[in-house]
Amino acid sequence: MSILNNRTASLTIATMFFAMCLSIPVPVASFEYDAGNGNRDYYADDERGLAYGLDRIYSRFVAYDWSGNEVYSTALSGAPISMDLSKDGSKAYIACDGAQRVSVVDLDLRTMVDDMALDFVPHGIACGEGTTVFISSLDDGLVRKVDVSTDTVIWTEDIGMSGVLYSSPDGGRLLSFQATGDGARAKLYDVSGVPEPMATSSILGNGFAGAAIDWAGGDVYVAMLDSNELQRLSLSDLQKSSGVEVSGRLSSVTLSGDGKKLVTISNTDGPATYLTVINETDLKMVGTLQTVTGIRAVIVNEDCTAYQRPGYFGTAICAQISIMGPYEGDVYAFTPSFVYFSIYQGLFQIDRASVNVSIEGEEGTIRLNKTFVYDDIKCYLGSELPDGDHRVNISYIEGGEIRNKICNFKVDRSDPLAIRPTIAVFSPIEGEVLSEAPDAIRIWANMTWPEPKGFKLSLEMDGLDLEISDDPYWGQVKKADISVLKAGVHTVNATMSWGGHEETLSWSFILRELPSVISLDPGDGTMIYHRPSEITAVLDPGFPPCDVLNATMVVDDIAYPCSTDGMVITAMIPSEHWNRTGDLWDDYHFTNNVHFVRMDLETSFGPMTKEWYFDVRVEAPVLEMEVQKFQGRYGVPVPLGWSVTENGTIGDQTFDLVGYTDYYEYFAQVYVMTGRDDSIKETDGYLKDMMQDLLGQLSEDITLVGEPEYIEIAGHRAVVFTMTYGSFITFHHRCAIIVSEDSDEFWMLNCLTYSGYYEELSPTFDSMIMNFEVYAEREPLASPGDYAIYLILFGSIGAAVTAIVIVHSRRRRQ
Repeated sequence: MSILNNRTASLTIATMFFAMCLSIPVPVASFEYDAGNGNRDYYADDERGLAYGLDRIYSRFVAYDWSGNEVYSTALSGAPISMDLSKDGSKAYIACDGAQRVSVVDLDLRTMVDDMALDFVPHGIACGEGTTVFISSLDDGLVRKVDVSTDTVIWTEDIGMSGVLYSSPDGGRLLSFQATGDGARAKLYDVSGVPEPMATSSILGNGFAGAAIDWAGGDVYVAMLDSNELQRLSLSDLQKSSGVEVSGRLSSVTLSGDGKKLVTISNTDGPATYLTVINETDLKMVGTLQTVTGIRAVIVNEDCTAYQRPGYFGTAICAQISIMGPYEGDVYAFTPSFVYFSIYQGLFQIDRASVNVSIEGEEGTIRLNKTFVYDDIKCYLGSELPDGDHRVNISYIEGGEIRNKICNFKVDRSDPLAIRPTIAVFSPIEGEVLSEAPDAIRIWANMTWPEPKGFKLSLEMDGLDLEISDDPYWGQVKKADISVLKAGVHTVNATMSWGGHEETLSWSFILRELPSVISLDPGDGTMIYHRPSEITAVLDPGFPPCDVLNATMVVDDIAYPCSTDGMVITAMIPSEHWNRTGDLWDDYHFTNNVHFVRMDLETSFGPMTKEWYFDVRVEAPVLEMEVQKFQGRYGVPVPLGWSVTENGTIGDQTFDLVGYTDYYEYFAQVYVMTGRDDSIKETDGYLKDMMQDLLGQLSEDITLVGEPEYIEIAGHRAVVFTMTYGSFITFHHRCAIIVSEDSDEFWMLNCLTYSGYYEELSPTFDSMIMNFEVYAEREPLASPGDYAIYLILFGSIGAAVTAIVIVHSRRRRQ
């Protein structure tokens, strides 16, 4: 059984900002919501001094300190979508929609202690009492209460398209936000026992972005994306009591732990983002910070409010300097070439002119010059540092006060574990076998930050120097253009040098030619006049020669294993392949058609594929038949297995004989009608007039195929002709009119099928017509009379074949 599915968001918890216009610290942990779907992705844990988030890209649960540094992470079984903390704060329950599981992380042990499979895709999750959780699914609109410790479902409730869930501190009430055709709606349930509805809101609008619940105060605060409104609902009846409109489109809302302040995040079409602090009592705005950093969510911890923007940590109220090289505590085997840091401005701004940077050590204090790039600063070192401890000291003025940011690092060139430049080879890698020459040698050289002072790189292949270019998409990747290479082994040397030190990395790759096709049987694009029992390919082994390890030929989407005799590849094709029938083959017939082959090879050089086609042209066989007699007067050969009815009806007309096939194989039908007229003449002219009288009443969509044939059938003169008609499904209709002047009789034999089957059934139709027999003719008419010929045209309604038009010709002979 599967219970939960989590969605991860790449978490970069923002740096904290001291409560903007907040007079007291925020004492209680709170959570924030992802702007994408309203689910909870982040939590603040004041007891442990950590913030928790979900990393959907790498399927991880991640813990950060309040400076934004990753403390630990736990791998999950699939991509997470939402999480909630247990009521005692000891565990995180994570819904993973990618793997249909609920993962449980022990926050003290810092490891996953349970991983429960679900039989549905989870979406929202909220913790109940003990080890129970409530899980919603957008697939079936159900909410399930599950005990994760026993892997059991306690109850299931259908509450519609349930999405995001929140539970009260005691786990006795459950609040759900769900999507409807008219917009978002909230529902409150008593879940202390069997779920009982308590309240349902009116339509809140479109674009639910998150909610914050004051369970003790009895209020619900809902952020609506489309209306830019923060709505306050009464928890008792979920009806709106008030609201406030904010700048931009709301993406999240957080309630401070003391229940006195609300913090919202809203965005605009441009780069601007707004972080707004609102009083809970009267919903009046205390202050708004406009930023261009792309805030996405907010977390409230014990005494700071931190906002998050993708990839960075920043402070909203108090500004912050973040040193991004050298890193605190790192040991380098070289002198870093620069000090790099960023300034995150808040409501209190840092005076950039007041920023001073120095490196302090046994050698004294070195003042560094600053280079500004927006809010990032890079200070280059002018000389080598000796081995020993060093400290970066950044001083600045913020809010009229002098502040310092310190980072300690060490230089130890003799330490084998110290950070030093390395080279990562991307392509071609060591021992790689290539079927074509690479356009460049791609490596990532100097995988350190900051890079060593005076770092240089040289690259050569087969003793020749290569020109090196920086690839802007890969940062420090070095891309060396190379000329066209010949088959063989090629050796590359990459040499790094810095501060009088030099290291070289060498590796080799092989350029080989894959096998080529010498001949195919049947050949590519050829027309053959038999159904092949085998298909053969002969290969050139390439240079150097390779071996074929495994081979398969896929013929008309059916795979056949191959035998290999050196470079001769052969697939045996059973006769059944060319005689397929049934639904799967309705649109593909094998008597006369083009056939496609894909040969997949596994060689000692790697995979190889060859595709080609050939055309089979063979005469379709005449089906085995038996004669069906009508009242002893005439007989018609009909294929074995066809259903035959005397005096059968088609539409509202009755015919002497009606025969047809099973629709699940293919559609084909024969029907025979007879009539009399005292003016019948066994001449081609009479037959022509009779045929033209009939065809003259058909629609323009009916097309005569070829020329009519005037022949002898059953000892009498006859005309045979073929028509085609239909749009979505087309039909071929073969018709023979046979006349007897001695008995004043005519017989009309009709054979029809889908156009796609006509070529296969045409020999059978002709045999049915040519072997028509007359056993007994009637006496001539004593006086003139009427005759009528009925022609049934077939069409389709959906997948059903039906008679849809009856065309008749009626004449009076004087």
